[in-house]
Amino acid sequence: KIVFLKSVALEASEGVYTCEYDAGNLFLNGNKSTDDDILKIVNKGIWIVQENILSHKRIRAINSSALNTCRIVTILDNNRPEYLTGFQAFATGDALTDAWSRGSIYVGIDIENECLKEFGYYNTSDKERSICTIHPDSSVTFKGYKMPYLKQAVDLCIRAHFLFYNNYIIGWD
Repeated sequence: KIVFLKSVALEASEGVYTCEYDAGNLFLNGNKSTDDDILKIVNKGIWIVQENILSHKRIRAINSSALNTCRIVTILDNNRPEYLTGFQAFATGDALTDAWSRGSIYVGIDIENECLKEFGYYNTSDKERSICTIHPDSSVTFKGYKMPYLKQAVDLCIRAHFLFYNNYIIGWD
């Protein structure tokens, strides 16, 4: 069984470790480890332990190696949260995370039509790639690709923003 250890203080897959227990052996990021190895990590900071879960089947059709996340950004307007922008992240290859710094593609989302926009963007530090219109592994075309539960996700983020009324802008994954 695989679980992820995630630091609450770091971003872009920094502080994310895969832990697997198989046939009496413990593996941390694929390397055989001991309980002490894990304790050295988790004794510093605050960590979330997350089971390995799957993306919705529509998202897995584009990439199935990672839990590809949707980022929704809300902002306060006259003390009321509202949707500002958002994008869908897709891992590439067999990456376990959808971090932009690790080769993932970020595609804009069209909330009104509940679909992806036309272009996907690689990290600007990637000198070989910049913009694409299809996922390099699945060859799925982004433009118009229907995404599940976008309006519900935006509604949830707006309602949750009320709980953090001291924050002007929040990015939700």
